[in-house]
Amino acid sequence: MAGKWTTATTFGFAMRIAVVFFIAVGVALIAFGCVLQNPPKDYAPILFVVVGSLNLFSSLAGLWGSYNKKRILLIFIIFGGLSVLLQIAFTISLFTLFDRVTEAIAPTGTAGSTQEISHNNVSRNLNIMRWVSIGFIFFEILTCLLAILLKWVVKEDDDRYTGFDDESNEQRQVALSTLRGDIEKNAVRNERAYDKIRDKLAAKYGALAPAGGDWRAKTKVSWIK
Repeated sequence: MAGKWTTATTFGFAMRIAVVFFIAVGVALIAFGCVLQNPPKDYAPILFVVVGSLNLFSSLAGLWGSYNKKRILLIFIIFGGLSVLLQIAFTISLFTLFDRVTEAIAPTGTAGSTQEISHNNVSRNLNIMRWVSIGFIFFEILTCLLAILLKWVVKEDDDRYTGFDDESNEQRQVALSTLRGDIEKNAVRNERAYDKIRDKLAAKYGALAPAGGDWRAKTKVSWIK
């Protein structure tokens, strides 16, 4: 029925909330990549921007798919899953190749130099981000699982759309019944009006005889002299 709160509705509402945070993660990754190196040139900042953009694209699909669009949800699952895999690989590289990644973005300089200060800032930011990325990954995995559950629930609850057909059939039957009653009432009313006119004509001009035996007989009369 229209307006009925179903399991799919609940999961869809939760999905929309999760997508908002998914968008926030995408914006944060893009912003961090640009802050880390502006404009992004090395693979680490570029990868942050790419993953963030991928998050934003998949978020649009997730937001649309949350309104019981199974095919759109599949797009979100594919691109959201790809984003998660890229983040996992990149986070692992930050933990295993941290010094190499930092050196590629901001090479080490002499003590107290601007280059050394830049290197320390990049190292500090990357160190924070690699731990924050673990939280992002965990949340995005939960969002992808929620999308999978929503896709399964929508498929399970597809029979609820037959309620619209049942409701339409019920309304159609009521309308036909009402129309049938109106037609019968009009037929009776017309019959009575015809009888009154026939009686008046018979009283004024004499008895009238039907011209035929079918239903048209009442519209065709012959005068009896």
